[in-house]
Amino acid sequence: MTERKLSEELKYCLGKKHCGECRHYEEDTALTCPELLQKAYEVIKGYEDLEEQGRLLVMAYEVKKCRIAKCPERECACQKAREYSVQEVWIRPELFGDGFYRTEEEAEQALAEMEEGAYV
Repeated sequence: MTERKLSEELKYCLGKKHCGECRHYEEDTALTCPELLQKAYEVIKGYEDLEEQGRLLVMAYEVKKCRIAKCPERECACQKAREYSVQEVWIRPELFGDGFYRTEEEAEQALAEMEEGAYV
């Protein structure tokens, strides 16, 4: 069987009223709620369409230069007087690993390493 997108598998299941040829098929499982599968298909298809168009965005974290440079009299948005801070951004999924982090903790670790001089 060829590999299909999840939305294609759901559409196949909906059209055939069973999942006998689906890669997720289990003999003991019966399709009991076509309406639920229809809704799942529509949601997943929408995400796949956005991804194909390059319009799907995910939340990420980035280490960015603060708008207010290091200044002992003022604090930047991160509430610490420092030159860089971790900021929430929205990116395309394929950009992860290119200075973007999946979790705030990963970004904070990268910032700590920067501040220790590891990446300076």
